[in-house]
Amino acid sequence: METIGSKVELSSKEPFKTESFFGYNVDGVMVEFLGNFKINLRGNKIYEFILDDKSIVDTLLLENSKINFTSLEDWFVAYIAMDDPKKRTPLIKEYFKINGLKHKDLLQRNLKRNLSEDINISIKEILSLE
Repeated sequence: METIGSKVELSSKEPFKTESFFGYNVDGVMVEFLGNFKINLRGNKIYEFILDDKSIVDTLLLENSKINFTSLEDWFVAYIAMDDPKKRTPLIKEYFKINGLKHKDLLQRNLKRNLSEDINISIKEILSLE
């Protein structure tokens, strides 16, 4: 990234508990990097974005660099956990209504975690579209 952009230091503010957070400005576009992405939820609960083999749903090899992609289903849950500041969840819901779920198992995995009831309700609503 240092060869194509300028590094920007970012700070993790409440309710975020992300351990490493920085970005690069690449031709006017901010590309953010989050390490150990966590969010404090109501009721003393913590949402942590799971990044394991199951969550990597696609890869791209670009100029000898492997880029991993996570699912829209996992990001749907993450945006709900962040209280959706940029109002992305309605767009994602509409996408799921039209295109269906590709990674239903990732939503079901999030239901098994100790997340807040509002997150579980939103996940169940999306799962009911199938």
